[in-house]
Amino acid sequence: MAYSPKLREEAIRLHKEEGRSAEWIADKFSREKPPGDRPAERTIRNWLRKGTAIVKPSIFEDIVSSALKRHHDEIQEFAEEWQAALNRFSEALVSYDEISLPSNDMPSEINVVEDNPLFSSIIEHFTSKELWSQYSNLKHTFQEAIKAHKKVLNALVSIGESWPDVELGDGFAGPFYEIASSLFSWPGYRHAFTPEEQREFFTIEWKAEGDSLIGNLIGRSYGGSVLKAPNPLSYVERYESMCEQVLQSQEGLLLISLSSKAWNLEKVVYNLISEILLSRSYTTRTCKLCRELLKS
Repeated sequence: MAYSPKLREEAIRLHKEEGRSAEWIADKFSREKPPGDRPAERTIRNWLRKGTAIVKPSIFEDIVSSALKRHHDEIQEFAEEWQAALNRFSEALVSYDEISLPSNDMPSEINVVEDNPLFSSIIEHFTSKELWSQYSNLKHTFQEAIKAHKKVLNALVSIGESWPDVELGDGFAGPFYEIASSLFSWPGYRHAFTPEEQREFFTIEWKAEGDSLIGNLIGRSYGGSVLKAPNPLSYVERYESMCEQVLQSQEGLLLISLSSKAWNLEKVVYNLISEILLSRSYTTRTCKLCRELLKS
């Protein structure tokens, strides 16, 4: 049977550029044309031999196929590592007073992922526009939230330093962040909380150790010194008033809003990656590493 030259050219292109096998190409043609026009795999193999400079023996094809399988396994494992690194966004937001971020205000684990050569392959294999749009949105929102964190922390320190006879401790912002971080998953936190919710999420237990004031959420282990003063417990009311003032300020409300948004976007990106992994759609795409392998 005579076949169209265009059909032959397309078969050669699919093999050269996308690394498709003769069986795959035959199946593709059978879906696009009436079954009677389906070229036999042997015919397509002849086209491919004539259309390529080197006839690869079947054992070489097996080696390439095995290498591609290992590459796809690496892509899956690396995508799962990426997912694990995503939780550093929310962890950094709820413990901002205790962490140190790189100069680009991204979690270190995220920088490590993006600096890995396999991340370029992920970009080519994971072609979901929604994934990359949401991931970009997550990073931008996180960086804006970090800016808000810096302003809020500066506001806290400024108020604390105005109190007489007080030395701010390493854990000065700790109780504030215990309260604030509980609000990040509560967009519109001004709704009426039940007494139980108020106690669980917003009640700080205070105690004095010598001249140090220590405070933490109920049920949590105690952290560092909030402040040092001759009568530390006398500053509890001032501290709690400061928390309320800052949380209801423009900077505080922006912090809650941005942190809540970043928290939710983290979950969205994680789920989009999971959907791609489950569908195995990434195995039908090629990256630079795939193309180099197929040309060898």
